[in-house]
Amino acid sequence: ASANARKPSRDRQEAEQLYWHVLYFLLRTFALDPLGVMSGLITTLIPAASRPGYNTYRNLLNKLNLNN
Repeated sequence: ASANARKPSRDRQEAEQLYWHVLYFLLRTFALDPLGVMSGLITTLIPAASRPGYNTYRNLLNKLNLNN
């Protein structure tokens, strides 16, 4: 019974740990290359349908290659 009672809190701890790892990774990536992250987000968020013939993913890849 005690093992079953401990399990939910352990699952929650693992979920919180994963959340903080993801958050840290995003913050570190943004700190290292803020312009690259922002341009990538903007390029991804703009719907490709609003611009006929506009290839969102190719544009994003070009930006990433330019930054590297």
